Amino acid sequence: QFGLRGMVAVVTGSGQGIGRGIAWGLADAGCDVVLNARRESDLTETARGVEERGQKSFVFVADIRDRSEELAELTLEQFGKLDIWVNNVGGSDEKMTRPLIETPDEIFRSQLDLNLTTAFQGAKAAAKKMQEGGSIINIASGAGMRGSPFTGPYAAAKAGMLNMTETLAIELAPSIRVNAVSPGPVV
Repeated sequence: QFGLRGMVAVVTGSGQGIGRGIAWGLADAGCDVVLNARRESDLTETARGVEERGQKSFVFVADIRDRSEELAELTLEQFGKLDIWVNNVGGSDEKMTRPLIETPDEIFRSQLDLNLTTAFQGAKAAAKKMQEGGSIINIASGAGMRGSPFTGPYAAAKAGMLNMTETLAIELAPSIRVNAVSPGPVV
């Protein structure tokens, strides 16, 4: 039902959780997958799962902030093309919640950088390297669709991602599809 045989996908934040699941799902559908996360140990497990599904993987261990262009270039070097780019990296470096007006400026900026700027940089890098028919998928959040008490910076970044997705979908159509998926809480 879902065949992507011969395609190459990049999944940022693919060391665990949703990103790992996306990488394995793409491999099940026939994609070779370029994996990215900050911890090599997490990526080793994800890569093993991709290869158990009969697909090739390439691991890029790095904090993706400001490294999307490099990742796109490495993808072309390794596989010769780029068909799908999944902007999954995100979350929070800080596990504390607080009212928005009590959030320090540096935490707010950090959340925008991790959850929105990385997706912007990824989409930009991918669009420059993709052929017609490519797909950019942003992993947003239900938190970006409504008020989100005590997680305001994260929610604001995800709301920005939803708007950015719509804007890119219009600007890049019909050559490249741009969509967002907004999962709820994942344990």
